[in-house]
Amino acid sequence: MGEKLVRGSTITQMPLRKSKLNRWLKSTTIGGGIIILLILSYRIGYREGTLSVSSVEAVVNREYYPTLMTLIKNAREKIDIVMFQVFDYSRVGAFDTLYDALIDAFKRGVRVRVLAEGGEDYLGTSFLEKSNMALSKLVSNGIDVRVDPKGVTTHSKVVIVDKTVLIGSTNWNYYAFFKNNEANLLIKSDIAVRELENYFNKLWKNSKPFVPGQALSKPGLSHIARILLHPENFDGKEVTLKGTVTQLQMRVSARGNPYSLFRLRDRGGSIRVYYRGHPDISDGNTVTVTGIFSKTRKVGKYTFYNEIEAKEIRKEE
Repeated sequence: MGEKLVRGSTITQMPLRKSKLNRWLKSTTIGGGIIILLILSYRIGYREGTLSVSSVEAVVNREYYPTLMTLIKNAREKIDIVMFQVFDYSRVGAFDTLYDALIDAFKRGVRVRVLAEGGEDYLGTSFLEKSNMALSKLVSNGIDVRVDPKGVTTHSKVVIVDKTVLIGSTNWNYYAFFKNNEANLLIKSDIAVRELENYFNKLWKNSKPFVPGQALSKPGLSHIARILLHPENFDGKEVTLKGTVTQLQMRVSARGNPYSLFRLRDRGGSIRVYYRGHPDISDGNTVTVTGIFSKTRKVGKYTFYNEIEAKEIRKEE
């Protein structure tokens, strides 16, 4: 199909790849408004007066993750990402799959750049922890990762892969991928890519290299934060940490062996704890954990980061 033109801020004769998008635009002014606002907000094709577009596709709700994965796996030359939340979750395999796909693309010669929110103070420690997990994995595999400077919040959600742009409301977090109502557009356009690459490069120029754990480094650093700041210094060593039990799960393996998982939290962050058995603890309890810290631990097809395999859990009275 030949490319059509969008002149000024009026969209005319734009081909729609999915009939449901056409129905969506006809049934609500919101759908059309998103397209116009996105085009105006990034000034796509403003200087030329026209926007050459080969296709536009609505990507909503649960469609985002598979669409993103397809883009990454088919990338040939470049992947540029600017994203507010780039999170990782040790218990959600989809995020390992996503970041592994980016690493695989990098290893096959695709240029991969990731620009993320650096973590303003108001975002809290939980934001920093989840972001640090994801970005550290990418950096450790050679991917170029940067974060914005302090005092600036980068709220954009843009993925540029070769000559395609995925742009909209979806962050890279669990709820955005699997729970929230989200709306995005998949745009194939040379001009759109060029304009958004210019936008990305300006942000990239004003950003700074991501250093694992650096954002968690503050005066009076807690024991957990010290481990997260330099996990390589504690890898394979015995540690003893005191904190609060959160997200406790008591399970039984397929072989009938009981085990427990929880996050141990102190004022500087939280860390994953694995224990063979069902200890007499509950969420909210203050405990002291002694065990072996692992920067990376593989169990079957899953990989866990920054985990303590506890030998002893003592509940504080």
